Amino acid sequence: MKRIIDHHGFTLLEVIASVAIITLVFTTAIATIMAMRNQAIATENKRVAVEFASSLRDDLITSLSYATVSPWLGGQEKTIDVTTCSNIGTIVTCDALEPIDSTVIDAEDVVITFYAPTAETTAYQIVRFSITIYYYKSRTITLEGVIYA
Repeated sequence: MKRIIDHHGFTLLEVIASVAIITLVFTTAIATIMAMRNQAIATENKRVAVEFASSLRDDLITSLSYATVSPWLGGQEKTIDVTTCSNIGTIVTCDALEPIDSTVIDAEDVVITFYAPTAETTAYQIVRFSITIYYYKSRTITLEGVIYA
């Protein structure tokens, strides 16, 4: 009599192929989840950076005047950061660069640039400036402002 062999289960090749496919799916899923997480963190950090830069810009516009900034510039572009804010004669204090209650931004991440006067800005008696903030790895935002006479 003929013996009937009942084969239950999978072959070794089928098991290896299914493990490879499952590994590929999980690796892709984890990479996608990590990318989404990093983007969410970067977006939140950008929100904090924009909020701080807007506040700093508003403070500079209300506390500084053309009459004080223009002579201080002396016809040149000047940059204020954590290393130059303590220089004598700087119109922005180091405290202004320090965010309040922020784990996202440090004073080292904030740079204020007052642009050199042009014929147009001198004629209209305005001073242009920008605030650049570095956040989340190498990303930056820049807000511009104008101080009127």
